[in-house]
Amino acid sequence: MRSKNVFAWLAAVASVAVVACSSVSPTQACTDLSAAICDKASQCAPGAFNEVYGDTTTCTTRATASCEQALALKDTADTPDFAEKCSQSYTTVSCGDAADNNPPAACKRTTFGKIADGAACGTAGECASGVCQIDGTTGCGKCIEPVASGQACQSNGDCQTGLVCAAASQSSAVCIAPVGAGATCSTAVPIIPCQEGLICDGAKCQTPLAAGSACNPTKSLCDGVGGYWCTPKGTRCVAVKYAGPNQTCGYDATSGDLTVCTGSGAGAGLLGACMNINQQTGQGTCAAAAPDGAACDLTNGPFCTPPALCLNKTSTIVDPSTCH
Repeated sequence: MRSKNVFAWLAAVASVAVVACSSVSPTQACTDLSAAICDKASQCAPGAFNEVYGDTTTCTTRATASCEQALALKDTADTPDFAEKCSQSYTTVSCGDAADNNPPAACKRTTFGKIADGAACGTAGECASGVCQIDGTTGCGKCIEPVASGQACQSNGDCQTGLVCAAASQSSAVCIAPVGAGATCSTAVPIIPCQEGLICDGAKCQTPLAAGSACNPTKSLCDGVGGYWCTPKGTRCVAVKYAGPNQTCGYDATSGDLTVCTGSGAGAGLLGACMNINQQTGQGTCAAAAPDGAACDLTNGPFCTPPALCLNKTSTIVDPSTCH
């Protein structure tokens, strides 16, 4: 259901950070930028967005809080004015550019932090290079130069503009430029990703099937990012249904509907938060995302809502000031 770019949205939402004296207050700048990114993500990738956040209010509130944590960082070069201008430009950026690591000009850094390459960082704004490579097991990172095509990466934020981080093997990833319609692609490692808005049929990038189109359930080309899937009952692209915590989820063979859990956190995937699935009915019950500070499990859930990470089996929001 998720494309290679879904995680780009989550990273963009989670990495908002601004600071310093400006004509707009830090709180207002954080709120405006967070809302702009969350709104864009919900418009461009509604399927995945619904699974992770459930609604734009939750996304905006959490991203704003993360942004405000960064206000205390003394080495950051980001400012509320920079964030405010970025928020205004973000409303008009295309889904493709936003997801494929090509932000509008107003969102590209022109001033940089003071932390040198190789030193510890909590946000990109602190780095002289403009890139803080975050370690997903700690929530902290180190400053690095923007990663070129074909070189190792951990997330899209590591890569040079226009490149995304895609799996090169079962244990490594490299920065690569997404390819366009008709170009050769791969959904198996080494992954060759399609540009946002396209889907890989296993060989070539193509436009996803429209709602109601005939499809093959074993090789669905429906618009999963948009919230569609290929139902075995009628073999048509139909909209996924959503359910909240403690509600019924899973596949209903009678109706042909697939119900996934909304607001279940990053990592839940298509049915990851649908627990205790009955093997006969194919249905289970939605589990809520782990509250901040509560127990989490990267494999079996409950999962964490960004910017929280599951560290030592606890849902944790890392304060960037503790990274150095």
